[in-house]
Amino acid sequence: MRPGTYTLVVTGSNGCTSTATAEVEQDNDVPGAQAAGGTITCSNECVMLTGTGNGSFAWSGPSNFNSTEQNPTVCAPGTYTLVVTGSNGCTSTATAEVEQDTDVPGAQAAGGTITCSNECVMLTGTGNGSFAWSGPSNFNSTEQNPTVCAPAPTPWWSPAATAAPAPPPLRWSRTPMSPAPRPLAGPSPAATSA
Repeated sequence: MRPGTYTLVVTGSNGCTSTATAEVEQDNDVPGAQAAGGTITCSNECVMLTGTGNGSFAWSGPSNFNSTEQNPTVCAPGTYTLVVTGSNGCTSTATAEVEQDTDVPGAQAAGGTITCSNECVMLTGTGNGSFAWSGPSNFNSTEQNPTVCAPAPTPWWSPAATAAPAPPPLRWSRTPMSPAPRPLAGPSPAATSA
């Protein structure tokens, strides 16, 4: 049946007629489904599908995924199909792609050797992303190639003091001394002069 105006004529047994009209309208507007996905990454393991349209929603996708939500959350890459059914029974279909980007940035690091003549070395880092170093003595840096140095020697007194404290007392040991040597016995001066 096509849309339009239909006329009805009823003829009675007495030959009289009566006329009426009826309108047949057409509503075949599709609900206009639209869908969008996203990209799954290492830091964002799930994405929200977004669907629009004038009607009810029905999503389907990988691993037997099904949802009647307008904007469901998914955690698997692939192609998702949205079917929107309008109140007039007409349907509209759209698809959304969910991609996956989980490539690691490939970190590499190198150090060096601290010596008496070279108290600092530069750490070298490579990789596709931002950098975060950590190490001894609570070392932290977001530079790609930070410089690290040998720790300063610890003084035996605090530099913050107003004056250096007295050095520790010396310990003396008492050693007995030997008596002075006596002269050798010989003739007395009186005997020699006689």
